[in-house]
Amino acid sequence: MGRCFLTRPLIADLTGRVSRDRITIRFVALGDQVENLLAAGSLNAILRLEEITEDVFRDELRILSIEDSTLPTPLRSAGRLRASWRDFRQAWIATRPVAETERRPFVSSKLVAYLRQSAEPDRKPEGICDAPSVQAERAEAYSALCRRLGRPPELFMNGGGLQSYYGPTSVLLSGLSAYRSPLFQLLRRGDDAIYSFNFFDFPWRRCSFIAFVAFPPVGEPAFTRTIGHRAAATIVSLTAAELEAILLDGVLRTLRDLEMTLASPRKLACLRFLARLNGFSPDPASAARFVAGTKACDVDSSREVLLSHLVRHLSGTAGM
Repeated sequence: MGRCFLTRPLIADLTGRVSRDRITIRFVALGDQVENLLAAGSLNAILRLEEITEDVFRDELRILSIEDSTLPTPLRSAGRLRASWRDFRQAWIATRPVAETERRPFVSSKLVAYLRQSAEPDRKPEGICDAPSVQAERAEAYSALCRRLGRPPELFMNGGGLQSYYGPTSVLLSGLSAYRSPLFQLLRRGDDAIYSFNFFDFPWRRCSFIAFVAFPPVGEPAFTRTIGHRAAATIVSLTAAELEAILLDGVLRTLRDLEMTLASPRKLACLRFLARLNGFSPDPASAARFVAGTKACDVDSSREVLLSHLVRHLSGTAGM
């Protein structure tokens, strides 16, 4: 059902959950897009599973088996779904599902205010991260991330000097981690499939690092051997339309991350510390307006830089 929703134009940031007899699917769309979705009757078509094929159903069963490996036995899906697509579809329709819609603003009123108000002018960064400081800070940043995750990430590589708390690379990586991203969909298929992942940049003092965390964990060797190369090939092949979708998803997800940062005293203190250390503005309006103003050309440029770092890392030449 999520895949069907995301075939609609300008629908993004989809998540879903199940509680008792209610399935909640949350997505972000412009107001007129929601009206078109409801007026065209396509919501009912999705509800009747008219756009789902048997191959899609089998693929989802396989993905759920991967998810099961991360869950305790009582929460696993195995044995709770009918293995036959025909039987499942008939049983689903027999429940007479009814659609209910609830509309809420995407971001808090506080963040909306930041987007509307004038931002402080950015100050020129006072320093540039040189190679010795990258190597010195990498070990600290890696240890800090491992403590937060409770395990090592599948990928941790240098991303360059820290010019701002969020940048086009933040938006790109967030968009690549979204459900409808071609990278997300590719890595959920095949013999070495994973259930989900988070691809993100990790600011640390004067440097930015890039990390990839898979769920369930597969480890760094598996990423270097197979997943990383599949990821690089997918990122290379992204079309202009796919980059536009990644831009939309990435902006939405990054703004939501900013909202959580502003609500956390610890994260907000980190943002202010890094801003003071590197000479960029700690003003929330500057961060919000910068993210919202990211363009497709910015994401495309960040893709080229990301690929150069990733290819060097996979080939073992990073830092040499």
